[in-house]
Amino acid sequence: MRKILIILLILISLNSYSQRKEQWIKLGMFTTSIALNAVGDGLNTAGNKDLGHLCNALSIGVTLSIPLIIDIKKDEWYWYLLEYSFIRFATFDYIYNLSAGNEWSYYGNSHKYDQFFGGQNKYGLAIMKGTVLMIGISINFQKTKKTGETAP
Repeated sequence: MRKILIILLILISLNSYSQRKEQWIKLGMFTTSIALNAVGDGLNTAGNKDLGHLCNALSIGVTLSIPLIIDIKKDEWYWYLLEYSFIRFATFDYIYNLSAGNEWSYYGNSHKYDQFFGGQNKYGLAIMKGTVLMIGISINFQKTKKTGETAP
């Protein structure tokens, strides 16, 4: 399952790079960075430290390369932060759980975050996180429209 998840992650990121549209590249880089970090943390938790650390290092590399590949408008930095935060909030826990071998909706009980979300209905939480993900993705394409470019 973990190998399939990693292969799927690589294929998604390659597909988004091939589009050559800045909004797809940015979305692909944000998603790849988040997913690699979640997979790395999950693999570390599951005991596969070598591959986990490699994924974490790749996540940092992708994150550091974002300003080199994407033309970031400094006066609109908050949109990038908001988009990244929404996508991370919506996807990190699920990717982490799958790569760690946990149930997809698992939350521990050692932190306030885990205690709060662990007490929620898992399907309601999934719907809420799906909505947050759609908002994060729509920020990406809406900001593109506002700068005069057309979204696909």
